[in-house]
Amino acid sequence: MVTQNVDGLHRRAGSTHVVELHGASDRVVCLSCGQVFARQSVADRLAELNPQVDLDVAIRLAPDGDVAVEDVDAMVIPSCTVCGGS
Repeated sequence: MVTQNVDGLHRRAGSTHVVELHGASDRVVCLSCGQVFARQSVADRLAELNPQVDLDVAIRLAPDGDVAVEDVDAMVIPSCTVCGGS
C-alpha cells in the first residue's frame, strides 16, 4: 500500500507493507543512524530538557505535521540515545 497519510492509520488497521510517502507524524528518525523513536518519547525528552520553555507556545504544530519553533537557539534539542546524533 502506498499512502500520503502521515497518521499511521493504515498500519494500525493491519496493513503490513506500507510506504508512507510523506513520513509519519508518530515517529521520529535520527538523521545520523536511522534509529526510529516514538514521537511522544522525543516530545517528553524535549520537555524534560527545556523546563523553562512553554512548549505549547514555543512550538506551533501545523496541520501537515510540520512545526514552527519560535527560538530554536534557546532550546536544548535531545540527542539520539543510540548514537548521540540528531
